[in-house]
Amino acid sequence: MVSLAGTACGIVIESADNKVDGLVIKQFLLRVFLCPEPLASGNTITCCYLGVDASGLAAAPNYEGVHITNSASGNIVGPDNVVSGNSSSVL
Repeated sequence: MVSLAGTACGIVIESADNKVDGLVIKQFLLRVFLCPEPLASGNTITCCYLGVDASGLAAAPNYEGVHITNSASGNIVGPDNVVSGNSSSVL
């Protein structure tokens, strides 16, 4: 697993058919995953820990876990993600 922490947006996806797998994403001040564009469709986020440490037991909150706007369609969040401890998640 790769662990990411930071002060801005974690990952911004603006294209189609990406797969994000096996990341620990924690302590970002803005959104972790942001899919803001209509072209950001068909993406999959699996086996990630969002807002917790790699054990999945200790909170390490982000501002938002996952933010997908209504113009981005056909995206899948799961299976096997742990999304917890974040201020909010918007799907």
